[in-house]
Amino acid sequence: MQLIDTINEIPMFDSFTESEKKMFSKLEHSLLGFKKDDVIIREGDTFTSLYLLIKGTVLITKAELSIPIAKLSQGALFGEMSFLKKTSSQQRYRK
Repeated sequence: MQLIDTINEIPMFDSFTESEKKMFSKLEHSLLGFKKDDVIIREGDTFTSLYLLIKGTVLITKAELSIPIAKLSQGALFGEMSFLKKTSSQQRYRK
């Protein structure tokens, strides 16, 4: 499956034109891949990236809790609060 096919399945892109979707799909050099249990963002990290989950799921946990507090799936946007406010993350995100 090509990235453009995945983009067409994500509701966030419904208002994009076909040209905009194609432009976005050419940003493959900005894609990151993670394996199961990889930590994507650690609680307390400050970062300058915003994440869009293209495929799979991501669990959100608090460092002191051993159970997930949320599960994100395809099309989810995450890391936006730290990205926009330039503050540290209050949760941990892992594949």
